[in-house]
Amino acid sequence: ILVDENQKKSIKEMESFLKTSFNPKRLRFIVLSDVVPENVLQSDFMVFVQKEDFNKLGVLKNEKEEILKSFSDDIFINLSNNNEDMLNDYIASYIKSSFKIGHSAVNMNMHDLVLDYGIEKNDVERLKILYKYILMLSGGKK
Repeated sequence: ILVDENQKKSIKEMESFLKTSFNPKRLRFIVLSDVVPENVLQSDFMVFVQKEDFNKLGVLKNEKEEILKSFSDDIFINLSNNNEDMLNDYIASYIKSSFKIGHSAVNMNMHDLVLDYGIEKNDVERLKILYKYILMLSGGKK
């Protein structure tokens, strides 16, 4: 799941909802951030991408590139609203998931499914909308 730095505060809530509803084998967050907080460790669960991860030409450095290319999970959910300098597109292009889900504020061509969440700004509520939509498409009930 791709999120912005200001969305980081709701990661625990998002994680809880996703684990109970989607029941993923593995869950990982990519956080677009200006700085990595000192009290948060980067791990396989949470990876921070910041300006220092790019070289002078704006290309992702090898170590961060390898980490992102290893994220080849089934579904990639883009909740980020950051479209500055096409960073969102750049990160989404590195993720080799089989199904990419975005929203109407990001580049629709980079995603297999694009939802318009309307005025809803809460990330957990957006995930609930996504979950209901996927259930509806699959014919499942819950």
